[in-house]
Amino acid sequence: MKNHLELPNRLSAPSRNENRATKSGTSPSARAGEPAKIGSLRVNTILVPVDFSPGALHSLNFAVALARRLGASIVLVHVMDSLYVSGRLDSTRLRLLRTEAHEKTKRLLAELAKRRVRPHVPVRRYLQKGTAYAKIVEMAARTSADLIVMGSEGRSGMKRFLVGSVAERVIRHAHCPVLVVRDRFHREPETKP
Repeated sequence: MKNHLELPNRLSAPSRNENRATKSGTSPSARAGEPAKIGSLRVNTILVPVDFSPGALHSLNFAVALARRLGASIVLVHVMDSLYVSGRLDSTRLRLLRTEAHEKTKRLLAELAKRRVRPHVPVRRYLQKGTAYAKIVEMAARTSADLIVMGSEGRSGMKRFLVGSVAERVIRHAHCPVLVVRDRFHREPETKP
């Protein structure tokens, strides 16, 4: 039994038949009545956490391409920091600022879904408040996600030690597989042995 995720070799270039199936809105495997799978993993729903950073958008593009191939849907999740959770001692001005931030983020998430995801695959979107990794794991369970695709923060050294990595914590706590897409803008130089 293999314990790693195998992606089909066909992910890069679709065949002529696959192009027709994709344009009609169904994946080749769904059209043939076969379940959408990666190896032995059935994938119907892919959860993608986004924070609007270049790395998150890069992982979203990867997830959309994967979802198109598998006939899966996307669940977009953005988690606002606990700083945006209102408290009893908030001033009127602070409440107004939090409301504005919430509405702006809601619009950004809707626009992202409309422009980058909806033309290609079905999408649902959720705006959550709280600790990022906990809300991502919670939403994956609540939406019955079969796979989480997320970017890496590109942190290293002391900053990673002190702050921790959201991706690492999601991997540790998620009920489903997590695919971390390296941010192409933070690639480390290759070293020769």
